[in-house]
Amino acid sequence: RAPAEPDLRRVIWCEENSMNTKAIAEKHGVSESTVNAEARLYQDYLCGEMSSMIHRLRRISPEHFDKTFALPAPTPRQLAVYAWSWLQFDRAHIEEPDATKHPRLPDPPTEPAALCDALGVEVEKWYWLLLSLTPEQLNEGRLIMNSQQDGEVTVRQLIVNTLRNNVRIHGEFTMLYIAWGYDKPYGNTPHTAQLPNPFYDQQFGKPKDTA
Repeated sequence: RAPAEPDLRRVIWCEENSMNTKAIAEKHGVSESTVNAEARLYQDYLCGEMSSMIHRLRRISPEHFDKTFALPAPTPRQLAVYAWSWLQFDRAHIEEPDATKHPRLPDPPTEPAALCDALGVEVEKWYWLLLSLTPEQLNEGRLIMNSQQDGEVTVRQLIVNTLRNNVRIHGEFTMLYIAWGYDKPYGNTPHTAQLPNPFYDQQFGKPKDTA
């Protein structure tokens, strides 16, 4: 059965209800005051980052979805599958400490639109998971794959690692996205880095020469 189309309005960064504590509290049967502000911050960061990536992935044309500039560099499809797979892996470790009870991951969808939908469904699951965590749960310990080799990490550390991983994935994809001319400010023109000083000059005027 194909996953239902996620309601991405709830997970896109800066859009409606991304911090609606009343809805969160009602879903989990708790008072608004118990909704964890720290976990909300993680939600806003992770779900915002991934929702932006999904939005961009949907704009990639079929001829670019499996294309890259060099063999060692990943394609958009590979990056999407990587994000989708490891988000499931990390979430499973938060929800169930015993890795022997984790289900094996399903094969990723082959159609680009279906893959984007599946990634959106996973982001939706993270949205509610993060907003349901209490401060005590963030401090709980986990052993990755039940292995003592690297020692125990807290749920908080696991979430931070998930954030880092997916920021890197989105960054790699953004390089392809810009290079192929999908980024409107640049199109196919040479890239010009936006630096802070011109914004200061525009807002306040150029500084007087004090030499």
